[in-house]
Amino acid sequence: MHQNTKYRLNCLAQIPLKYLAAATAMRMSRGLKPGAGRFTWSITDVGNSVFPDADLRNYYDGKNIREIISGQLQGRRLRRACELGCGYGRVTPILKEFADETIGLEREPHLRELGNRYLNEIVVHPIDDLTDVAKHGPLDLVMICTVLQHITTEHAHRVMAAMKQAVAIGGYILIVESTHSGQALVGDPQRGDQFLSQPRPATFYVEQMKPWSLVSEQPRRMEKNFIGEPGTLMLFQYV
Repeated sequence: MHQNTKYRLNCLAQIPLKYLAAATAMRMSRGLKPGAGRFTWSITDVGNSVFPDADLRNYYDGKNIREIISGQLQGRRLRRACELGCGYGRVTPILKEFADETIGLEREPHLRELGNRYLNEIVVHPIDDLTDVAKHGPLDLVMICTVLQHITTEHAHRVMAAMKQAVAIGGYILIVESTHSGQALVGDPQRGDQFLSQPRPATFYVEQMKPWSLVSEQPRRMEKNFIGEPGTLMLFQYV
């Protein structure tokens, strides 16, 4: 079976039957109307209509990242940029707008495979730990987006230290994280649930990033029905 056909069938299987029925009925009704012309229905379109929050979140995250970086660079180009813990590259391509070379670093093999299958001119490299970013320098910008909030404080200390090692003098580190003060949400290891969400105030990151300076900061503006505290974008530089 052709790869595209398998992909479309997989997408189709994930769409609830009531949405498929509604889309099919709409297609048929439009086709029966005189002068309606041809109505083209695609699995991707139906999928997007089922999950508007995901599409809007991608839009707003992209807008936030683009605003804070462009505001600081003022048209200047970077040589090398990297997203650490990039997953399949949901927002990684935004860095390509500002850098001649952009790479992703990801621990999970299935997410790396997706990223390398779909991203243009961006390679997602394997890492064993987030601290491995230090091995991929020198970089002009490292971005980490909603990753530190899901690791322990001790691990976060080591990751931030590694990011500072990876970035050349004059470069930037962009940290996008939940920044309200609150209790950590921890899964139950006995059930195999390794989930951890640890919100930390922005002052935590400012203190840990010293002697790097916070040169720009803005709220993470998200879709209207976003659940929880969206967080903050914090751009640091060391000169």
